[in-house]
Amino acid sequence: RSLVKARQWGGSTVTQMLMAWVQIFHRSGWNSVIVSDVEEQSRTIRSMYSRMALRHPVEICPVRFCNFEGSSKNKMLVDRDCVVSIGSMQKPDSLRAGDIKMAHLSEVGLWKRTKEKSPEDVIQTILGSVPREPFTVVVLESTAKGIGNFFHDTWCDAVDGKSAYTPLFVPWFEIDIYYKPFINEKQKIEFIQSMTRDELTRFYAGATLEGLNWYREKRREYSTDWQMCSEFPSTADEAFQTTGRPAHDPLYVRQQRPFVREPLYVGELLADATYGPEALQNLHFVPTATGDFHLWKLPDTSRRIANRYAVALDIGGRSPNADWSVISVLDRIAMMDGGVEECIATYRFHLDQDLTVWRAVQVAEWYCHALLAVEANSLNPKGQEGDHTLTILDTIKEHYDNLFSRSDPTRIREGQPVKYGFHTNAASKTDLVTQMTKRLREILYIERDKRALDEIGWYELKPDGSYGAVDGKHDDIYMSRGIVLKVSQLMDLPVEIRQSIKPPPGNVILSEASM
Repeated sequence: RSLVKARQWGGSTVTQMLMAWVQIFHRSGWNSVIVSDVEEQSRTIRSMYSRMALRHPVEICPVRFCNFEGSSKNKMLVDRDCVVSIGSMQKPDSLRAGDIKMAHLSEVGLWKRTKEKSPEDVIQTILGSVPREPFTVVVLESTAKGIGNFFHDTWCDAVDGKSAYTPLFVPWFEIDIYYKPFINEKQKIEFIQSMTRDELTRFYAGATLEGLNWYREKRREYSTDWQMCSEFPSTADEAFQTTGRPAHDPLYVRQQRPFVREPLYVGELLADATYGPEALQNLHFVPTATGDFHLWKLPDTSRRIANRYAVALDIGGRSPNADWSVISVLDRIAMMDGGVEECIATYRFHLDQDLTVWRAVQVAEWYCHALLAVEANSLNPKGQEGDHTLTILDTIKEHYDNLFSRSDPTRIREGQPVKYGFHTNAASKTDLVTQMTKRLREILYIERDKRALDEIGWYELKPDGSYGAVDGKHDDIYMSRGIVLKVSQLMDLPVEIRQSIKPPPGNVILSEASM
């Protein structure tokens, strides 16, 4: 079980009493282990077990809990032949090897990855001996310590049904101590009449009026709503939001979650070649379960609409450990009727930089010869990737004429060379963050890709004033989205062209399984 809780719920106590119940009444020789970030925390948790043993009713059965073989780290239930061991993430080598049937992993949100060890490795070592059979127990328990870390990833996998863990969240209003009664009925009525929309939301989620009365008073101790939400969450999303400096208000990000969908199609975009003029011939989509191209809408060739699609490329590298290359496709058709843009496709992959740009050209051509913006400074040398800044864009412009240019039109007319591509720097990144904040706050675009919202959520302001993803995470989808949305701001509104035209090249190959 993966357990996320508000403060002071007593998750460690509940977990230890569950394990004691199994060891005392159901299984003998049933060893357990307690692992925290540091050993002293594990010792404190096991002290709950010791207090239980001292106070257990003798008329039911006596519980003798003593040091095992002279070790203070390992204690035994004498009459049940059960050993309760302790260990820590900081010193995993000290963990007792043996037949473990139950594991309590506490405050996992604090476990940090280092060059020598990772939370995944330590947990795998512990769980390797835990069989999948009745009365075995594995609990990962913690107050949430931000997003993008191991515990957050484990929780998300549990919620999505991608792991063996069952997610359990305990909100603040299910903890009895968070309660403040009203002095009289008049005060209660006045409170009800003054309830905010946020308080009403928490009330309908299960909070009592007396609980909300406590919550309102406690809120005054914090400078922002989100600090309060982080300490006393009503939902798991509130619990996990970074305690650092998020670039975007998590409440704004959460507004986009209802629009998330699984992609309608997953596959690859193929052509007669991977680069050069033939790369734009016979463009077709081939569904495959392991494809990198995720689509929520196919190109619409039923009408010719100028300025409908925009495509942006954030370039990464070819090695598995490099940044991802990400192509984003934006559909702007709803703007014709006063609506908002919708991100309808994400292509994320690792590939040589020159082939990556050609792939972006293929996507733009397939989406009705869309405007294509390439992050130009991503083409600077990256390890062994090479400097392709001039060669790639100079080659591409000879075969694709709908490229985004950051050059001033006046200077172009004066003979200055055209500067193709979108250039990111400290100023333009700040601008991307500002425009993304507005779009999230006012729901000025629709996001379908859960991965994009995850990256938006863990994009943060660093102590040195720069922006980037939390440690250990990527922001490549975020950057691609930011560029395509910024480029869209600079485009004219989409307009239908009535004259008859030849549809853009390309077709879609769909199997029955993809429908």
